[in-house]
Amino acid sequence: MKIKPFVSAGLVLIFLLAGQGAIEAQVLKKMEVLAEIDVPWSAPGPIAWCDGAFFCLDSGAKTIFRVEADGSAQEIFGLGNRVASPGDLTCFGGNLWVSDRSSGEIAKYSPGGKWLNTITAPGSEPSGIAFDGTRMWISTGDHKIIKAALAGSELNVIERFKKKRIALNALVWAKDSKKGTLWGCWAGKDQICRIDPGSGKIIKRLASPASDPVGIAWDGSALWVADGEACKLFKVSPP
Repeated sequence: MKIKPFVSAGLVLIFLLAGQGAIEAQVLKKMEVLAEIDVPWSAPGPIAWCDGAFFCLDSGAKTIFRVEADGSAQEIFGLGNRVASPGDLTCFGGNLWVSDRSSGEIAKYSPGGKWLNTITAPGSEPSGIAFDGTRMWISTGDHKIIKAALAGSELNVIERFKKKRIALNALVWAKDSKKGTLWGCWAGKDQICRIDPGSGKIIKRLASPASDPVGIAWDGSALWVADGEACKLFKVSPP
């Protein structure tokens, strides 16, 4: 696997969005692609940046790989029977967390693959999960974004935000300088959404270089998007 420099042509994506009986044409700015990595997935899934490397989940094999910055990959561990239907993957406190859409739970593993514990998500079919340093953000199958506080092995809901017609299948908290922002992949759309953590509103939608964005990660300076169709990771710079 090799990292291939890529220069965006600065194209825009035009699509039609139906809403309340009207058809509205919108033009989305496209994210600039800074680099790309080929990843040998059988079923590309969510990604997380942890301990200076990517951890990528093969959703089909339910196996997590560690992918270095040069593109070299190493199989780390399988999820076993702890997770039936993997949703999203995130890193927090030096550990890996995996949401399970089927059981409605979130399992925590050490980077070496040891299962540590499982908590119940406060919502149905948890897909996207992210930590902002003190709180967990969860996107659910019934189009909600939930902000919750982690208290031991429980999640205490702080606020629920309803998102009509928008399902986010992956989330990440991106902190640049002192300000943090929540980002998510719109399930079934080649779009990346920027979410206001104060109101839960989607304040920006951008055209993704991935035709099937199934994962999103923040490496401390840039966003990375996993493409479920092309089996690639794209390093992007939002406009």
